[in-house]
Amino acid sequence: MKYLHLLYLALGSILLVACQNDEGFTPRSYPFILTNGVNLIDETGATFDFEIKDWGIGQITSYGIEFLETELADNKYSEGEYYLREIKGKPEGAQVSVKISSDLIDNTEYIAYPFVKTVSSKITGKSIRFRAKGSSNPQILKVTKSTLGLNMSFTITGKDFSSKKEWNQVLVSGTEKYFSYKVSYASTDSLVVGVYPITYWEGSIAEKFDLNVQTHGLTANLPSHFNIEYPRILSISTLEVVPGDEITITTNLENDSQFMYLTVNNIDGWNVNYLTILLEKIENNKYRCIMPEFPAGNYRIGLYSGYEIDETAAGLFHIYFEDNLEVLSK
Repeated sequence: MKYLHLLYLALGSILLVACQNDEGFTPRSYPFILTNGVNLIDETGATFDFEIKDWGIGQITSYGIEFLETELADNKYSEGEYYLREIKGKPEGAQVSVKISSDLIDNTEYIAYPFVKTVSSKITGKSIRFRAKGSSNPQILKVTKSTLGLNMSFTITGKDFSSKKEWNQVLVSGTEKYFSYKVSYASTDSLVVGVYPITYWEGSIAEKFDLNVQTHGLTANLPSHFNIEYPRILSISTLEVVPGDEITITTNLENDSQFMYLTVNNIDGWNVNYLTILLEKIENNKYRCIMPEFPAGNYRIGLYSGYEIDETAAGLFHIYFEDNLEVLSK
């Protein structure tokens, strides 16, 4: 029995060495992460801490946190997607802290877990539950456009927006009768907003309107940012033409319309001797067309332009120029 016992010990030692050698030559192909907990829970958010115990041999491409209200996570019939906080690249060290500063509602319980992504896989850590005390107020840092009526969308850059577009409401105060707004893309630092014309604004171009973003009941405000202006002719190369002449116009457009026409209208009736001439872009805001055969006379001219926002809505504008066009006989 003694010799048999020694034989078992010898075999165990051989196997142990073999395993150690095998582990040394075949390291883990994927990272291994350990959840440490959620800390610094206050009215500005919460911080999730985790540790990368083994980096693995795969290249880490991103890491972060996913979280969701516990009520939704525990409901097997819920289709609620997890909020995502993803950081591109590889962590600087093994100890990782990710601050969640938006999408947390006061006195609401959440479930959260860390993750690490490699080129070929996604590795998650143990989930943990915590009760939030609130989120930071959203902030507006930059807006790509400042004129409504000339643009079908604009982008807001900022901080602490919701990563789910349905939890971000965008409004330009005082314009509700003239435009509606819909968030088409959302991240915590960027919102893309579609602009839907309802009816014409007849006020002054100089009037300014505040931009407001509301995220989970918290509001950011950018005062006096927008004005309203519609596509129109700023200048025209000539006000006297004969059929066959070239006409060049300059517009105030900030984006290309999907279609644009020069309209020639009888002064006494909008539908009498009404002509639309397709405009061809030359450069920037300059366009050209050739005057077709048309009865001689004095006509009111305008710019008819528009774009399709989606399958159900479009921006259509017809704005007259301040001077008339004289069509002469050849």
